[in-house]
Amino acid sequence: MKDEITIKKEYKEVFTKLYAPENLRRKIRELSDEGIRKKKAPLMRKLAIAAAVIIALFLGSNGIVYASTGKTWMGYLIKPGTEEWVKLGTVQNKREACRIPKETLEQMSNAELIEAILDYPFLVDLFLSGKPGEPSRTAVKSVYEGCDALRELLSRRDGEEALRTFWEERTKKTPVTAREEVENDAIGALLKELCE
Repeated sequence: MKDEITIKKEYKEVFTKLYAPENLRRKIRELSDEGIRKKKAPLMRKLAIAAAVIIALFLGSNGIVYASTGKTWMGYLIKPGTEEWVKLGTVQNKREACRIPKETLEQMSNAELIEAILDYPFLVDLFLSGKPGEPSRTAVKSVYEGCDALRELLSRRDGEEALRTFWEERTKKTPVTAREEVENDAIGALLKELCE
């Protein structure tokens, strides 16, 4: 699918080689603009419907899970590496798919919030910038703003203490898997940047 700039450029190239009356060129431009608008509208409707379905599934599944297990948090509905994740396309769409509704956050225990932080697909963003082992403030801010569970936990009176206790107990444990090591580093970096 070509974008509008590419289409206009191609038309200009054609018209520099061939002469066409101005009214014909205007009609061609109008047809091109109309075609682009027609293609964008259904796509936006489909994305809106997909987002609504994801949110509805998330809310519904959390209610069912809580009723049957007593646990509010059972993981993100769409996980990295799945076909659904790839279909989301942009990073923004993927971040939106990781949103947790406020009502759900309020019902989650501190342990469930910590589990959601560890499951947050963009937690590794902490290590994509800055010095090795020291994430940049921008990376920490990005994870903080994107991870609803982290913000909810740190807004609670006992949230920072719960996160610090979890981190201290976890870092004493051996042997750790590579994933646990990355998670420990991430939690340590978040505590250092956000809580000290």
